Amino acid sequence: MKIKLISAALAALTFAPSTALAYSYTVAPGDSLWKISRKFHTTVEMLKTANQLRGDLIYPGQVLVIPGLPDGGNDSASPSPPPSFRDGVFPLPKGAYQPFSDNFGDTRTWNPGGPSVRRHEGVDIPAPIGTPVYAAEGGTVINKGWSEYGGWRITVRVDPSTVFYYAHLSRYAGGTDIGATIKKGQIIGYVGNTGYGPVGTSGKFPPHLHFGIYKTGGTSWQAIDPYPYLKWWESRR
Repeated sequence: MKIKLISAALAALTFAPSTALAYSYTVAPGDSLWKISRKFHTTVEMLKTANQLRGDLIYPGQVLVIPGLPDGGNDSASPSPPPSFRDGVFPLPKGAYQPFSDNFGDTRTWNPGGPSVRRHEGVDIPAPIGTPVYAAEGGTVINKGWSEYGGWRITVRVDPSTVFYYAHLSRYAGGTDIGATIKKGQIIGYVGNTGYGPVGTSGKFPPHLHFGIYKTGGTSWQAIDPYPYLKWWESRR
């Protein structure tokens, strides 16, 4: 009887085409699809497919199906090519920044009206004030100026459904007015630590570049994890 029950249970399990077992994982605070893919030796695209996700945003407590890789997993440190913008450039000069991690989706509490929990919608790259910031892709400047969250920031549309966002700048470079066309690799500004307050606020946190990617199709913008893109561009210098 026990043998029959075990056989029935095994028959009910769903295996990936690679014969690797797919199982579930509960998203923890600070997780991102990239972090989870590295932890379980899979890919972001496989996670999206397995969970029918249209974007990169996930939330604590969400239960995800974890698919297996055909080769049983590859823990190589070499970054995988992102799904788009593979010819982009890293937005800071080589050797001018500190190591960075995937803090997309981490908890942030500063808000203009007082502390409240929100999700970090980009990746922070520590660098000294005044470090040049390059346009990772060419495009059109669609927004520029002060944001209480992002300080001096600039937003560049790089295709009809995607914008790149650069924040906490100390100042802008020339030729970056709204409506200007910029080229990939062009200097658009300089690293700072502005933001978290009214116009001109600075020094509330260490200097760094906040880099974000947003999909703009539909009625609202959706942040996607820029970490895989940044690591790929960094590896392709």
